[in-house]
Amino acid sequence: MSIPPSLRKRLSDSLPSLPLTILCSYFLFSSGCGEAQVPPTGAATQRSASHKSAGFPKSIVKHLGTVLAGQKREHIFQLANKTGSDWFVRKVRSTCSCTVGEVSAERVVPGESLAVKVQYSAPSKTSEDTRAVYVTLEDMTGSIEEVACKIQASVRERITVRPLNLRLDVSSKSTASCSFQVENWTEADWKSLEIKPSIDWISCQARPLATVSHESGKGPRQAWQVEVSAMPAARRLDKGNAREAQLALFSVGQEPRDEKTIPLELLGNEEVQVVPSVLVLRQAANEESLTAKTVLKFAETINEFDAKSVKITDNLPSHPSYHWKPKSPREWELTVQVSAAALSPGSPAKGTLILSFPTGQVPALELPVYCLLSTTGGPKSSK
Repeated sequence: MSIPPSLRKRLSDSLPSLPLTILCSYFLFSSGCGEAQVPPTGAATQRSASHKSAGFPKSIVKHLGTVLAGQKREHIFQLANKTGSDWFVRKVRSTCSCTVGEVSAERVVPGESLAVKVQYSAPSKTSEDTRAVYVTLEDMTGSIEEVACKIQASVRERITVRPLNLRLDVSSKSTASCSFQVENWTEADWKSLEIKPSIDWISCQARPLATVSHESGKGPRQAWQVEVSAMPAARRLDKGNAREAQLALFSVGQEPRDEKTIPLELLGNEEVQVVPSVLVLRQAANEESLTAKTVLKFAETINEFDAKSVKITDNLPSHPSYHWKPKSPREWELTVQVSAAALSPGSPAKGTLILSFPTGQVPALELPVYCLLSTTGGPKSSK
């Protein structure tokens, strides 16, 4: 029996030190039935490894498009076995309980595909959501492959508001404004959009926007641009401390009405922020006076601050003393002291400090003041 030239070369490359007769014996007795079995060497080994590593992708992504909040969807991924080996499913796991994976079989042979059904539950809030189910496979040699089956979705609430976080910088001198967009992702058109702010000095005006056809799945059924305004006569907000208003949105022209309440953060945008804005003077042990401190923070629009130019008036029973201390070029600490002897025990005194600034850039500040005497009755006398 003759040896093909190509096989003769492969055999001589793999066993170069053996005589030709032994090579022939190796060929005859190792072949058994059928074709000769020759150990892969060199380029053959590299081709085999390359074919195996190209079997499964690291990840497969399916974008579901627009999905309503809370809606359930499913998709079936196909994992094709392009290797020359059988692979066995060892584990199926997901990133959260809102995504569940199920495989069609525990084994996938060469040339066939493993079906991975992923059931997806959209979150309750508007978001660009990504979830994944991970399938771990192993072949007979112990090699491990993990494939991430990823679900992506543009989740939209029935009434979607963008941006999600609304903030309004309120000023006592000028009108403050911000804007946001409202989208209708329901099954019916609305005649209009009604908005009710929780604070009377805030107003809202909605203007319809042109939208892409809802049937195409590429956009909302309707959309509005909403302008929010705060009147300049509004009182300042605790000198920089944030508070929150509520905007109630209602659909008009359908029953039952869709509604949604969104928060609106309000932040005082004043020339001077006072922290704390309420002074509580307390009497320390063995002290004859009550003391409190506050810090004034000036905006960059204010020229260099001179504490000596500030006029302080009050309506307290005992005239306080004041002491200024610079903490930074635009930040000063004010210490207020009141004599305990001028106050009546058992009845806390209260009043107001008025800080007047001569430059005219800063309006006068009114700070509530409370004086609390110590229950020990003041300092102890020495014997």
